[in-house]
Amino acid sequence: MYLYPMIFKTSLTNLIVRPFLFCSIWLILFSVNLSMAQPESSYPPVRAKPQPHHYSGSVEVVNGYRVIRGERPPINFRTKDADIWRDGVLIIKVAGEFARLLEENPPETREGVALFGMPGIDSLNYRFGISSATPYFCSPALDNRFTERHRAWGFHLWYLLETDPPKDVLQMMDSYLALPEVEQATPSFIKVPAGISAGSGISQNTLAGFSADSDSIWMPNDPMFSNHWSFNNTGQQDGLPGADISMPEAWAIEQGDTTVIVAVVDGG
Repeated sequence: MYLYPMIFKTSLTNLIVRPFLFCSIWLILFSVNLSMAQPESSYPPVRAKPQPHHYSGSVEVVNGYRVIRGERPPINFRTKDADIWRDGVLIIKVAGEFARLLEENPPETREGVALFGMPGIDSLNYRFGISSATPYFCSPALDNRFTERHRAWGFHLWYLLETDPPKDVLQMMDSYLALPEVEQATPSFIKVPAGISAGSGISQNTLAGFSADSDSIWMPNDPMFSNHWSFNNTGQQDGLPGADISMPEAWAIEQGDTTVIVAVVDGG
């Protein structure tokens, strides 16, 4: 307790030590003031990422909504045939920490490249030539908007990236997954009926499962179709013939259109 005043008093009489002490004290006070005045960064801190393509299952409450995420086993995409997904198309989910930045700066296209305003993602977008970035769960045809429930589940964070010309999808996926801004990345799979390969080139009528000639009524080749009396009631199961929705008669008028996509969304 008595040593410090003695040293300090002695130092004041020393022309060499005195400037050094004053400069040291000034630098300490300046650095403290500078750190206190430094504004808080708007860029979220880096967080530990989950294992790619894998969810072990969790239940949490987000914005008052109970969010249940089921288990998602890991997928080794390199053991799959490349013709099961779309060339040059990648689906990514931006990490939740960056949701605010994403809302304040929606993706926009500059000089043919879609930019997110996030250095990591934008750098890869330039590298792979991402020409389009559209919200994956937002349909322009429906003119829908994300509700608070959608946001709780993170639907607003998913984006469909398209390259021009197409690039290697798995290389893109690995690159985006290495970023702290990206939580998930997956190819955009080609959707076909079960049992039909994506690259088979089978006609639409065959994919739909129909077989008929010009003079017959259209009927599906589903071996269990005869059990569905609601589609075509012939009196099976002691039912009333004709008490159905006249599905074969409807197929005689229209068997589908490749430009029309019908989705059944079960909210139960």
